[in-house]
Amino acid sequence: MLTDLYSTVTQAAVMCIENSIKALSQLKQNGYNVGSLNWKAPGELRSFIYVQSGFEFDKKNGQTVLSLSKLADIPLTIHREVSDEVDVKKVSVKEETTGE
Repeated sequence: MLTDLYSTVTQAAVMCIENSIKALSQLKQNGYNVGSLNWKAPGELRSFIYVQSGFEFDKKNGQTVLSLSKLADIPLTIHREVSDEVDVKKVSVKEETTGE
């Protein structure tokens, strides 16, 4: 399963967990009563982050597409044009309900 993901995605997930643990320990040192992190099964993960590489914006058949390395091409609805000179450094992909 982890080999199916781009390496920076897994590194970003580990950094998120590490930052949460550090924040909890800092709160505990400041006298707050804190619990522990709750376990989430891999199927419950609703978002992930591509940092610096592993993604690319393409145009396919007139549709803007976000190409994610080792995953898929996701069609996008762009509300404003992104200049070619802009260097996109991070992409957050989040699953949300659409109400349909």
